[in-house]
Order: sequence, then structure tokens, then C-alpha cells
Amino acid sequence: MLLAHSSALVFMSERGLDFFLFSNKSTAHYNFPVGTIAHLDVIDSEVFAKSLTQFVESFQVASQDFVLLLAPQVVFKKEFVYSKDLKEDELKQNFSKILPFAKSNLSFIQVESKENIQLLATPTALYMLIVETLEALKWKNEKVVPFQLIDEIALPLDPESAKEALKQSEKSRKSFSTSPQKSEKT
Repeated sequence: MLLAHSSALVFMSERGLDFFLFSNKSTAHYNFPVGTIAHLDVIDSEVFAKSLTQFVESFQVASQDFVLLLAPQVVFKKEFVYSKDLKEDELKQNFSKILPFAKSNLSFIQVESKENIQLLATPTALYMLIVETLEALKWKNEKVVPFQLIDEIALPLDPESAKEALKQSEKSRKSFSTSPQKSEKT
């Protein structure tokens, strides 16, 4: 599904969020509060949600449709040589064994080419907490996309590159799930 009206890009790094609000051409940076997030694990969701809510309310803008773009540092990647014998569930199981998170707290995206299969994984709890907090403020999440799927844009993002990243994110057919039962959307 091609999205047409996202008015914000929220870029998540391991330390915070960068908001690019295209409806009023503003930007804002939010640092994760001390003691709420550690190594991509949610430590105190209540304090985090309250802090993020207060921060977003300080924008004094109407609700936004947004894409959450995940920085490369919060997405784990493993490549496998392509073979018809490879099974997605086995790849996920083997990959999750080397990550410091329970498989039940990971979301996956599989990207295939003729030569290899790239498996991307990220902890679900943190990005879901961000999505749920913003949706409680009547923001609408369109999708959660890893930066690895964005072409020819360098970090750090500025408003112009963020707008291009948003366009590419909207066109991406792959995104991390925001549904509790699924681990991948395509």
C-alpha cells in the first residue's frame, strides 16, 4: 500500500527520537529519559510514555500521520548465502540465538536477492511503546521501517534528507509489524 499523506518522520536511534514535522516545517529532538531505556530494553514504560507525551504535547501541533524510521544501530542484520533449502523460520531461530533479546521480543524482515538473504531484526517492545504512546495522542503510525531499506541517504538526517527518507519509507513494501501476533509485514 502506497501512503500518500504522512506528515511526519520520527527517526529512532539508540538514545532518542528526532521528529521531522513537515506540516509546519519544524524539527525536534527527544532524548530517552535516564533509567527508562537500557540497551534497547524498556526499563520503565510508564515514565517513558509520560515523558514522551509531555514532549510531544509541547509541539502544539495537530495529530500527525507518521512513519517511524529505525536507525541502523537499533536494527540487527545477518546475511545468508541464498539457497532454496533455507527456511525462514530456521533463519529467524538461528539469528535470534545470537541476539541479546528473547525471540518473542523481536520483529523480523527478510530481504532477498539473487545472491543472498538478509534478515533484519529489532526489539519490538521499544518501538511499540513509541508507536502506542504517539497513537494515544491521536497520531497515526503508517509503518515502522529500518534505515537499511533507504537508498542513498546519509546520516545524520536533516529536514531535506528526512523528507526523502519519508518518501522512500512510504514506498517500501517491507516494514516491521505493529501487530502483536505478527513478526513481519510485507
